[in-house]
Amino acid sequence: GTVPSVSLQPSHLFTDGGRMDLGKLAVDMSHEVRLALRNDGLLPATVRVDMEPSVHFTAACHPSISLSRGEQRMFPVRFHPRSEGAKQAGLSISTLHNSFEDVQIQLIGEGYSNEVSWDLATAQRPAAA
Repeated sequence: GTVPSVSLQPSHLFTDGGRMDLGKLAVDMSHEVRLALRNDGLLPATVRVDMEPSVHFTAACHPSISLSRGEQRMFPVRFHPRSEGAKQAGLSISTLHNSFEDVQIQLIGEGYSNEVSWDLATAQRPAAA
């Protein structure tokens, strides 16, 4: 029989292991990638989107999305590290009534901060008035 079918695009952002690398970013900065859910099937489809709670990643998407045949919906995924180091969170996307389309995506990124210091030991001091 026919089952609902939904794809996640652009697919080139994902590795074979289902990882999406959002890169290295300064702490408290933000990087956004826009993803699309597209109903490629013959039937209307409902997609469930579950994001693992994280202070470093956000998926601004309703948890349940209905798509007509050929319809596409965009949603942003943001990486906004709050501290230094490697970060990760899980994003799960599943098509109801199609157990072959349960996708687990691992969002990864790294937060860093620039340390700046001044060495004033050799600086010339202004003359006293």
